[in-house]
Amino acid sequence: KTYIYHCNSEFYLEPLKEMLEEKEIYGLAVLDRKEATIALLKGKRVEILKTLTSGVPGKHKAGGQSQRRFDRLIELAAHEFLKRIGDHMNEAFLSIPDLKGIIIGGPGHTKEDFVKGDYLHHEVKKKIITTVDTSYTGEFGIREVIDKSMDVLTEIDVMREKKLVQRFLSELINEDGLAAYGEEEVRNYLQMGAVEVLLLSEDLRAKRATYQCPSCNYKMDLTIKREEPRECPKCNDQMKIVDSKDLIDDLVEIAETVGSEVEIISTETEEGIQLLKAFGGMGAILRYRP
Repeated sequence: KTYIYHCNSEFYLEPLKEMLEEKEIYGLAVLDRKEATIALLKGKRVEILKTLTSGVPGKHKAGGQSQRRFDRLIELAAHEFLKRIGDHMNEAFLSIPDLKGIIIGGPGHTKEDFVKGDYLHHEVKKKIITTVDTSYTGEFGIREVIDKSMDVLTEIDVMREKKLVQRFLSELINEDGLAAYGEEEVRNYLQMGAVEVLLLSEDLRAKRATYQCPSCNYKMDLTIKREEPRECPKCNDQMKIVDSKDLIDDLVEIAETVGSEVEIISTETEEGIQLLKAFGGMGAILRYRP
């Protein structure tokens, strides 16, 4: 991955997908006894929420009772710092109902102590996916957490996609199942607001074009694989394309206006290939059948 830094506590991972990234939100934290950074991964965009420093003192050279007293103070300060981290993570992550998961990183064993300890709200704690070792804290540590978690995040995405396509297929084989496929049917249900989840193959290659007749101004919208001349059904003149967009973009825009969830399905799984080959790269799980 490559990163583009900006001065507003956000950086970007390239290459960017153009749509739907904001819907995949993960919580990130990187910490040790000295510093902690809390962030959100929103698709490919990283937003730094908070950076904390502890003030926990380093090792004390005195021996005997003085050493033990100082060690206790260090442990108390470290405990209080972990409590602060937990409070900030609770505040940040509890307010995101669709948070997909949380990944915690950092050098050393402090992250494990934090995860095992009683620092996080139970609703936050149960969303922890994994912990990863990093060389750094701060924003560089957050970058490391992301890099080292890509396989985990990819696997989570793949499993979710597989389950959605399996649910679609299961609905499809039921006589009264809540599923639809084929562009015309899916588009109609989508415009009615009847689609719960719209499934689109990442390899869906088509455009939605608006044709207009220069003679009589008749317009029509068509889905096309390539630009080609059309004859006006009203006056037989040659129509021209006056607007076009990717079919995926067109359907996503409709879905967003009616509150339907959209999932872009990869073709790296058997289910994803089946959606593309057997159903034209498009399917819908319905809220109800009108």
